[in-house]
Amino acid sequence: MADPSVQNTRDSVISSRPSASGKTVPGTLVQIFDRGVLLTGLSGIGKSETALGLIDRGHALVADDAVDVYLDEGLPFGSCPPLLRGMLAIRDLGALDIQRLWGAKRVAESARIDIAIELLAYEPGPAKAGDIARPTARYELLDLSIPCVKLTAGPGRNLALLVETAVRDLHARQQGYHADRVLNDRQQRQLSGEAS
Repeated sequence: MADPSVQNTRDSVISSRPSASGKTVPGTLVQIFDRGVLLTGLSGIGKSETALGLIDRGHALVADDAVDVYLDEGLPFGSCPPLLRGMLAIRDLGALDIQRLWGAKRVAESARIDIAIELLAYEPGPAKAGDIARPTARYELLDLSIPCVKLTAGPGRNLALLVETAVRDLHARQQGYHADRVLNDRQQRQLSGEAS
């Protein structure tokens, strides 16, 4: 029996349900630290397994497979359709009851959606010159544009760690720190020193 007292009290979690203006989108919504992360990508790409890895790292599942998205005070939020609440579907294992297996703190009722992570299919071949550069993608949700990071779901990649790191980096960027700019500045200073 589910514990009715379970509710994540972080600022990004609220108890309201989707309004009539909301909609249901495919994907998986997890709460990492105080950020809602919408995992998107083709069916079978690894969204649920990535969420499982994040749950194992201490984060919380909001919704798997279908996410009810809606606006609250102009911000995008997501919650789970009641039928799927707390359930995660994993290939070869079937439906898993996250609260039963990991405890009540691993399931959140809802979360503000702060970032989308799009999982892309792996394409074999040598790395291309621009692969390390971080794209500044955006994801459109309920007529809003939120930050989006595209991650290749390649063999041996620890997607849970990469998604968690993307959330940490988002927080740093929102605080004004951009590691790519710092690296670029260092390179420019080094080149200037060599040229003089």
